Amino acid sequence: MRPGAVFNSIDRVDAVFPFLGQRYRTPTYTALIGAGFGGALLAFWTWWPIGLAFGLIAGMCVVIVNSIINRCDPEGRLQELTQLKLIWSTMRRPSYTNFDERA
Repeated sequence: MRPGAVFNSIDRVDAVFPFLGQRYRTPTYTALIGAGFGGALLAFWTWWPIGLAFGLIAGMCVVIVNSIINRCDPEGRLQELTQLKLIWSTMRRPSYTNFDERA
């Protein structure tokens, strides 16, 4: 088998990072690293407990949102941004009627 023959018919391969028992893809893993980096920058610029608190709270928010995303699509077939759009549209308009109320 020649090198690269395994992925000949696949257009894109998603990078999945398992961490804390959850599945993280590139957007949420980047957000988690950004939360830690933002907390470190804030700790450097201000008093260190403020940066630590910000980093922990922002990181926990990312972990909570990622757990909601993982519960919405357990197989991981949809992309994370698509799932966030679906969750946002459901929160804005939680009920739909598929019938006409003219009767």
